[in-house]
Amino acid sequence: MAGSNGNISSQQAKLSQLLTELHNTIKSLPSSIPKGSESEPIATQFCSWEIDEEEGPFFSFNRTWERVFQQSEAEQKSLVFGLQMAHSFCAFSSQAPWIETNNGLGLMILQVQNLIALIRKV
Repeated sequence: MAGSNGNISSQQAKLSQLLTELHNTIKSLPSSIPKGSESEPIATQFCSWEIDEEEGPFFSFNRTWERVFQQSEAEQKSLVFGLQMAHSFCAFSSQAPWIETNNGLGLMILQVQNLIALIRKV
């Protein structure tokens, strides 16, 4: 069990580092990038931070994440409006009780890494 807690601690540290990197990446975007609108997926999906008590916090996070990012690469690149909202959503979700269940932290790490890579492509 102690090894499991060590792995969770390292995943929490890695996710915290990635959230800082995501925040800095968002801040470094040029102001010339179109901001989009409040009706775009990030703005409409990342505004609810409800956690499904039966399915758990990662299910809630992932369901919202997939609604936004399961699109073509061209559509993903247009998702600029609300990136700070995406960061806030990830930061909140990373602290949800039991997020580490079923490798939720590890899966969040992969999704945040993919978002950082997407932003850098833009």
